[in-house]
Amino acid sequence: MTNFEINKSVQVGDTSNADLIRTTNILRDLGQNPIVTTEFSVEQNGILCGIDESLQLLQNISQNPNVEIWSMREGDEIVKGDVIMRIKSPYSPFAIYQTAISGILSSCSGWASAARECVSVSDDIPVVNFGASNIHPNIVGLMDYSSVIGGCSGCSSILGSRMNNQTPVGSMSDSLVLIQGNVVDAASSIINKGDQNIPVVILVGVLGDEIEEAVRVASEFPIRGIRIEPPEGRGGLIPELIVELREKLDQIGKEEIDISINCDITPDEIGKLIDAEDIWLQSKASLNHEIDVEENEKIKSRRLIQVIGIGRFIASASPFKINAEIKEIDGKLVSKRGIIPGYIQNKRLEKVKIRKQVTH
Repeated sequence: MTNFEINKSVQVGDTSNADLIRTTNILRDLGQNPIVTTEFSVEQNGILCGIDESLQLLQNISQNPNVEIWSMREGDEIVKGDVIMRIKSPYSPFAIYQTAISGILSSCSGWASAARECVSVSDDIPVVNFGASNIHPNIVGLMDYSSVIGGCSGCSSILGSRMNNQTPVGSMSDSLVLIQGNVVDAASSIINKGDQNIPVVILVGVLGDEIEEAVRVASEFPIRGIRIEPPEGRGGLIPELIVELREKLDQIGKEEIDISINCDITPDEIGKLIDAEDIWLQSKASLNHEIDVEENEKIKSRRLIQVIGIGRFIASASPFKINAEIKEIDGKLVSKRGIIPGYIQNKRLEKVKIRKQVTH
């Protein structure tokens, strides 16, 4: 399980809604601390994320023999109405975490579900998350972690990659091209001075035409791939540009060079890119109708691009609505008005035994 860096303010309850803290203070003065069972349920379909972080937070109370926890698993598919976590605990120690748990599950499930939206339409092309610059730095790691839980193959931030036990993606920034003055010198710098443990992928189109720069660096350097970041001011992502780039690289004998994109692409636009790939492959096969079956199948198995980088879509995902409802107090079933008393059954809930983590 990932070791989450949970802020001290969360652990002591400073991020809780104040009314919950005031309630615990009143009950303490009254000498009351009943055993309550609270269910957390979700209001929409998607991918569950935030369970592992919530369980780590609950380590602070889980050693109490009166505490019992049931939950679904990180990465599970969820549907509206699912109870994703149930906690039985003395009220006072649990209440300070109720707000935080709801927020963790809400935000992380939103990011994970947005990632799954992109992955589900990518037709097995790897999707990576480049959303770090579109969100507050204090939560970049959690956003990137959630995107991988949702199906992304990787992410761009150092912290998020560390949490996922991965190498961060992205070997070249536009700053290097601008400072070096041209893409050739920037590519030479990457090859001679860059991290030798990661593939050499050259960003083109920062100062010049994407296709012209791609052909030039592919001809001059031993590189793994080309990355383009189509600017919105020039029309953004145009599938025809990717097709032309692939064709030009193939024409100079560089079929092995990968093409990756990184832009503010949405699931709908990913779908259009896949459609463009299908048309391209069909045209390639029809032009080569006289070649043998094996070679034709080889053409059909090619990909127009090898990696899809997501800019803002995942980072800007809306949080899920999470309901936290007390269902039992000291063995007596209770409910607010409008809610049927009793537990909501979910066979995928599993009883959780949390071991206190030892920090060094």
